[in-house]
Parts: sequence; structure tokens; C-alpha cells
Amino acid sequence: MKKQIVLLIGVVMLALFMPGLGEASDYPTKAIKIVVPFGAGGETDIVARLIAKELETVLGVTVVVQNIVGASGMIGCREITTSRADGYTLGVIPAAPLAMHPHMREVPYTIDSFEYIGRIIKSPYMVLVRKDSPWKSMDVMIADMKSNPGKYYWASAGVGSVPYFAGMDTMTQFEVDVKHVPFTGDSDALQAMAGDRIQVYTTTAAALEKFDVKALAILSEEASPFHPQVPSIKEYGKEIYVSQWMPLVAPKGLAPEVLSTLEKALRQVCASESFKQSMHKMGLGIAYLTPSETQNFVRAESERNKKNIEALKEK
Repeated sequence: MKKQIVLLIGVVMLALFMPGLGEASDYPTKAIKIVVPFGAGGETDIVARLIAKELETVLGVTVVVQNIVGASGMIGCREITTSRADGYTLGVIPAAPLAMHPHMREVPYTIDSFEYIGRIIKSPYMVLVRKDSPWKSMDVMIADMKSNPGKYYWASAGVGSVPYFAGMDTMTQFEVDVKHVPFTGDSDALQAMAGDRIQVYTTTAAALEKFDVKALAILSEEASPFHPQVPSIKEYGKEIYVSQWMPLVAPKGLAPEVLSTLEKALRQVCASESFKQSMHKMGLGIAYLTPSETQNFVRAESERNKKNIEALKEK
């Protein structure tokens, strides 16, 4: 009898000091929060809200999106990594905060600070100009820029953003004298393009649906199945391969059964027709990867970006 009492006390103490053990087996039982480290209305926010809507159906609980902005995504990323690893705080993070910014400045996390549930999308960037631009191809644009050094402007979503490195690499490899103008995001840059204050911007095909722009090239080895008429940058003799990708993440230390539940749910979402249609309308490509595949992918992208960032800094 005494042994049974001691055993019972031990079980109670274990439950008190490790509350996550009891919660993991019947996860989820309450609302889930998805942190987006950028403002509402942007590409990351839209993808996260579509994911949240689909996860609600699959998991049977409320899934809300919380935008925590600041420091180019750093504050939102820190919120994710410092939250309890119980599966009720998740995050959707784009490429730059994960695989670029750690090579450019001090950030309170590393790529190993996250639990990777799976990659959601991977969409190549495009070189965009106004739809009424006289430039009909990259060749025409580059020839005009070389004939008029210093006349034109290219935009980015801020120094250190994916559009910044995509634009910088493009202008550097084509050896043109074009001035850089930083903005705070796609919308601001593309509105400036509408006013002809800038002439070139690089981002995903989602901009084609929302703004009056056209694509001269896709920064990929091959053309996109969504826009087969847009030539690959490789056709112009350049190897400038830049894409936007986003994984669903959680704080490090997620219980295996919780990770398994979320992995299965995300895989189901990415395979659903409704999510496919939503991504197709945005011109984004679903590119699901498992947790281990996603972690390996992020690590490889981080190393690739590290080399590119160091090379661009030297120029």
C-alpha cells in the first residue's frame, strides 16, 4: 500500500512539473495561434491566413493569425522561439528572416531555434516592370539601361530583403548602372512603379494579379508552369536563382506526437483542392516538404545565401 501511495505521488509530481505530457496525447484542445512576423496584407500574411483557415477544418479548433511586426521580422521570430513548445503557437516565416538575416546582423535566433513542421510554398522571383513599359524583354531593358547609365531606378523591400538581393544580383550580373530605392514592402515599391518613380522590381508572380505589371524574366532555371510565356533568366545566360519560400514552424522542443499531428494536417492542407486553387490564384507554387526535408532545405538555403551575401558585400 505504501509503495502504491509513493508511486501515485510520483505520478502527480511528474504531471505538475511536466504538464505538456498530458496535453500532447489529446492535442489540440484549444485555439492555435500562427505568428506572422510581418504586417497584414502582405504575401506571408495571406498565405498564413489561408493555412489557418484550412487547418481549422482539419484540426477542428480555431486557428488565428497574429501579426507581430518590427526589425524586418526579427521581433515576430523571437516571439515564436520564446513561446511554449506545446503546439499552440506556430509561425509562418518567409526566406529572409530565416536564411538571410542571420548572415547580415545579430538576431536572437538561429535556424536551429525552430521546429520545422513542413514547407508550404516555393515560388521563384520575377523581374517586373510596368505593363505599359516599352521594354518587351530583358535584352531590350538591359540595352536601354546601358545606353542611359544612372537614368533608371530599381526598388527593393528594404536592404537585406529577398527583393533586395534579387535586384542587386540582377543588376550586378548584367553590369548596369541603375540606382537603388528601398521601400518597406511589395505594395509600396509597386505603387512607386505605378507612378514611374522606379522602373524595376523583383518579387513573386503574386504581384501579376494585384498590380498593373508584366514579367520580363523568372529567376529560375526553367519557366514557370503558371506563366510559361515568361522566359527563364538562364535563357539570358545568367544564373540568378531566387525564390520565396515559407515553412510552418513552431518553437523548438515540440512533442513528437504533436509534431506528427501538425505534419499530417499540413500535408493534408497542401494537398487540398481549395488550398491549391487559392495558391494558383496568387501565382504561388505549393511545394510541401516533410519536417526533416524542410530542415535540410532551410539549412542548404542558409549556406547558399551566406555565400551570395558575402560575395555581394565584396562588390
